[in-house]
Amino acid sequence: MHNNGSDVAQLREEQIMDVLRTPDSRFEHLVGYPFAPHYVDVTAGDTQPLRMHYVDEGPGDGP
Repeated sequence: MHNNGSDVAQLREEQIMDVLRTPDSRFEHLVGYPFAPHYVDVTAGDTQPLRMHYVDEGPGDGP
């Protein structure tokens, strides 16, 4: 089956992303994961910002 450009554009418009946020309490006291939480908000089209976690650990002069 061959899709033309308008079929692809229509499919993209119909896609809806479900956004779930795990409560911070679920990450407390994780064994072997002593890292502090760091977050950044990422804009995802016309939806609400998505909060993403990142790890920023190690020596300041390290790679």
